[in-house]
Amino acid sequence: MPDSETEAPQGIADLCARQGVPLHAFDMGRQLTPVDVETLAAVERGDTPWPLPFQGRARLGLVGETGADPFVWFLALPLDEAGYLHPAVRDDLLARLAEAPLREQDPNEHDPLGDNPYGFTPDPERMAALHARAGRLLGREPSAYYEHVRIYLTGAHGWDQWAFLGLQGLADIAERLDEADNAERVAGAIPQLPATPFEALARQLEHVTLPEPVAAALLDRAETATGTEAAAALRGLTGAADAAPRRAWLTRRLGGLDPETEAEFLAAVAGRAWADLADPAVAGAFLEALAGTGQEVFSKTITELVALPGMRSALRDAIADPARSETVSRAAAALPTLP
Repeated sequence: MPDSETEAPQGIADLCARQGVPLHAFDMGRQLTPVDVETLAAVERGDTPWPLPFQGRARLGLVGETGADPFVWFLALPLDEAGYLHPAVRDDLLARLAEAPLREQDPNEHDPLGDNPYGFTPDPERMAALHARAGRLLGREPSAYYEHVRIYLTGAHGWDQWAFLGLQGLADIAERLDEADNAERVAGAIPQLPATPFEALARQLEHVTLPEPVAAALLDRAETATGTEAAAALRGLTGAADAAPRRAWLTRRLGGLDPETEAEFLAAVAGRAWADLADPAVAGAFLEALAGTGQEVFSKTITELVALPGMRSALRDAIADPARSETVSRAAAALPTLP
């Protein structure tokens, strides 16, 4: 932090600290992942790269505690090839905030970052997850849909009565699995849910740490799931604290995968379950399936993955495995740069 309050702030984190505004930061590129404010400050100073780049950007959700009307900003900040934030981007954002007393923001006034060129709108699923997380952090009650979902998960009114469920209610349930008997209700409902509510619920569970009964119920359903349902199950399972059962299933699933018809599942691996590629068996099976999608998809996916923590060495080892197929060898040889 600067030695004097007269020095220019070095980023949004520094500005909020100076104005006494508690700030919560989240990466929203793949999943809703908390980022501690010290890390955000280091990125803004240029001391460290953004830990979870997505398509060359840091996709940020920022929640500032400004009394009754907290601010929520969504920013997609360009990164250089090494994952560092461009200083000009930081300075432009600070210039827009220079005259904004964050603690005194009037919700009816112009949002100082509302028209910035780096804003983005998250998909509804991640938007709901962020609101659920922020609401709990700020001590707010869950949405009106929360109780509707709790009742539905008992099956008392029939599993086909899901049309009235709100996405925000599913996000609130996922965020509050440790409250009341929510984990028990979710685990008991998973085997019974029709495809649509199951997939919507699983895509919220990916943002939280799963209690063991919920993870076990998801894995049981994943064993027989196909298509979109299998991809959703994988996304939900990334929240399981014990990675071993998921990785064993994932290795088997990738081994029998048709890359021409299951692109969504491969995308879920690369976009949500990428940390499982640290397991050599998963990485090897993934590369074999990915190579079947064609060179363009293979190259783009690998280029994106190697920017993530630990993935460069994991993929390099998998590509160098003497047991790899000729298809993987040819696809790897055609990469612009070998990981």
